Amino acid sequence: MIKHISLINRHQNESVADFRAYWLNVHSQLVKGALPGLRKYVANFPVDVSDSEPLASGRHLSCDAIVELHFDSLDALKAAIRSPDWQSEKRKASSARLMELSLNQYMIAEEVSISLDA
Repeated sequence: MIKHISLINRHQNESVADFRAYWLNVHSQLVKGALPGLRKYVANFPVDVSDSEPLASGRHLSCDAIVELHFDSLDALKAAIRSPDWQSEKRKASSARLMELSLNQYMIAEEVSISLDA
């Protein structure tokens, strides 16, 4: 399984609630319809844990969402990104409306499952 993982930053004039609502109700519908071969689409939104002790070592990520797009192969991902629906002005406008594109980061990753068996 190949994943396109993005760290997404909203426009600062957009509230967290409005960002999340637009993502879930509008943008996600465009994305899932625009990527042929998409096997799984996951949006991860931060949970406020500021009142608790640190839950891991390192620095806290500074982003408004982490998005995972799952494909069978790197070739399938490349074909999806080149598709007319993904390249459409409608999808691009939705992305530009939703996020601060210049601040986003991404990686292409291979998923490796670790067994929980002893």
